[in-house]
Amino acid sequence: MSEHMTSPPEREPPKDWWLENACRIAAHRLRNSPYLSANTIPIREQLKDSVEFVRLVWEAIEQSLREEDP
Repeated sequence: MSEHMTSPPEREPPKDWWLENACRIAAHRLRNSPYLSANTIPIREQLKDSVEFVRLVWEAIEQSLREEDP
C-alpha cells in the first residue's frame, strides 16, 4: 500500500477513515503533481483539483452509506 494511505480497521471502517484517506490521496497527488514542478498551472488550480477529488470521493462514500441503510 502506498505511503499516503493507511489500512482500514479490521471491521467496518468508520466514515471518517474514508475521508481521511481521500485527503491523504489528494495531498499526495498535489505534492507529486508535475504541474507544480513545471510551474505551468497555478497552485490554485491544483488545489481546486485536489479539493474536487476529495469532494467526489466523499459523495461516493455518502451514497454508499445511504444504499446500505434500509
